[in-house]
Amino acid sequence: MFVFSVLSCAAFAEGDGTMWDNFGDTNFYNNSKQTAVSDENFERTLDKVKKDQNSGFWCKIFSREKRPFKGDNLQQSNETEILKGVENEVPVLTVPYSLLKTDGNILPPGHYQVYVEKENDKLVMKFYQAHDLVAQFIATETEEDLFDEYINYLTIDDYDETRVKINFGSIDFNAYAIIRKVI
Repeated sequence: MFVFSVLSCAAFAEGDGTMWDNFGDTNFYNNSKQTAVSDENFERTLDKVKKDQNSGFWCKIFSREKRPFKGDNLQQSNETEILKGVENEVPVLTVPYSLLKTDGNILPPGHYQVYVEKENDKLVMKFYQAHDLVAQFIATETEEDLFDEYINYLTIDDYDETRVKINFGSIDFNAYAIIRKVI
């Protein structure tokens, strides 16, 4: 049985004028269309092919060539990149109490973006909700830095039984406001 399977798979080459009869013969293909290629032509064509392969859109994106760093300064490290936008951040404060505003109205408990700015040599602590100014309090500037590990901070602490102290810190200054709770 083994002999039968081997003999049935055997292929015998015959001289029937197929391509294998002329393998390696330089005259097999049409000589009028083929010419010898010089080393110079070969190198030029190879350079052109490599250039075309590296000029596509995706090749530029995924190329392994070293590209310059992005950013204003090549010496800018990733650790200090976060400091660029810190001064523009407006912190959010969660107020757990109803507070008495300076106009006598009540500021309900909630989440407020708080921004402190100087107006006429006074610091004003402004409370915003959805881009609407909802309250303003006079703040006092201080040199005390309550939270050394943060550049910008905003906290609310009980000052006594009837008042809270809101602490604000930024790159420019530190301030606090003492505000009466509505009990």
